[in-house]
Amino acid sequence: MAWQDAQGRRWIGYTDPRKLVARYGARDRAEVVNKIAGALAQLTSKAAAP
Repeated sequence: MAWQDAQGRRWIGYTDPRKLVARYGARDRAEVVNKIAGALAQLTSKAAAP
């Protein structure tokens, strides 16, 4: 999710895929989930950079 607040600041939020694995018990997908989490971290860091 992405949004802009009343002061014009931009925010990005998402649920870390590793938390979803813990919540729903998909532990046999750890390798793929870690790759997805890493990709999301990189994408959001670049998207949020000035």
